[in-house]
Amino acid sequence: MKKLLLLFVLFVNLAFSQEAGFEKQYADDYLKAVKKLQTFSPQLDSVTKKLKVPQKEVISVVFPEMVRYSIYSDAAQMAMLELFYVERGTKYANFSVGAFQIKPSFVEELEKEVSQNNQLTKKYAHILFSDTISAKKARETRLQRLKNICYQLVYACCFYEIMTLKYKNRTFKDKEEQLRLFATAYNSGMNMSYESLIKMQKVKLFPEGKICFNCTNYNYSEIVVEFYKKLSNTKKI
Repeated sequence: MKKLLLLFVLFVNLAFSQEAGFEKQYADDYLKAVKKLQTFSPQLDSVTKKLKVPQKEVISVVFPEMVRYSIYSDAAQMAMLELFYVERGTKYANFSVGAFQIKPSFVEELEKEVSQNNQLTKKYAHILFSDTISAKKARETRLQRLKNICYQLVYACCFYEIMTLKYKNRTFKDKEEQLRLFATAYNSGMNMSYESLIKMQKVKLFPEGKICFNCTNYNYSEIVVEFYKKLSNTKKI
């Protein structure tokens, strides 16, 4: 019943939203993403509860990528990219993997941030590798983790906490302002300066990027905020 309620609320909001351009253009993929979200709700509950991170905020930040995951899929190309990454690293292949479209380089940056912060190290030690493991084996394991929804959720939570710590001394006027910043960092780069992230919030590059001929791009952070508003109307995902 709760799952049906969530779907109903999301679709009603979609139908009447004044900012529904993205949802309407990618309606089928949007629906697939919502349904996929429902399939791993038990894992979402488990991971966010264990790590004590705000569930709706985290899932809102990654949701547009879930829609994008439905839009783009090329198994043959992915297999080749995976091989290049395991053998040579991100300089030769850096690509989006899984439901949240997380790149290996993104995870490597998460690992670096975690290793440099004692608070995060205690909480996310399980995403780090020992010094004795080979770089190739680490890349192979990292890639396998990226295909696992529980690890994708852990990575998303880890990102959210890194951003929370990074901007702990900044006052946001509301949750939506914070989400816009975090979402832009997730989409454009977590190591971008605050000023650059603010500028990027005004740019429409999702989902086609800079090369967009005869297509319509949208603002990633706005999609996130709109989805968060929809989730806020439900008691539980």
